[in-house]
Amino acid sequence: MQWRNTANNYGAVAKFLHWAIVILIIAQYVIIEAAEELPDGLEKLRMVTNHKSFGMLVLLLALARIGWKLANRGLPQPVP
Repeated sequence: MQWRNTANNYGAVAKFLHWAIVILIIAQYVIIEAAEELPDGLEKLRMVTNHKSFGMLVLLLALARIGWKLANRGLPQPVP
């Protein structure tokens, strides 16, 4: 598997960033839904803190993905 994008396929880095963001967004949903069921207290606070931390990680990975796309333009734009 190639690290960089080619004219026909996305590279390993682009695929990793894509699927890492997908998994983290799903985890975000699961964490906050579980936190809503908890009574107010330390456990709920810990869950909300994890939710915020994962959100910052999603932001960081999204910025990395944008940077990777700008630096590594392998796939051509689709023709309308």
